[in-house]
Amino acid sequence: MTTQHTPGPYGKASFTPGPWTVTKDYPPNAPARMVIVNKRGEIVASLMPGPNAAQANARLIASCPALLEAAVAVREWLLANRDVPDDGKFHDYPKFEQPIAVLNAAIAQANGGA
Repeated sequence: MTTQHTPGPYGKASFTPGPWTVTKDYPPNAPARMVIVNKRGEIVASLMPGPNAAQANARLIASCPALLEAAVAVREWLLANRDVPDDGKFHDYPKFEQPIAVLNAAIAQANGGA
């Protein structure tokens, strides 16, 4: 099965489009494992059984496309709303800079950057 990768709307990276979900024992009769599949049922990632964290790790991996989309949306909102009216004047809120920097780093990491 070939997975088609398409350019992502979040930068130069491309990945299997979401949503991703977690399934067990996929394909049927395969050794038990946690599998993340896309909406077409194509395998995105597979985790072999192990410690109790395997299911939590699979859920975290499956949530990545939604988390990236949320990070981009929040960053764009913060950038658009840095100047918030206060007493009839606009002020650049430096408290937005740290969350924007964290979001920029996470988005860059998701897109294959440093």
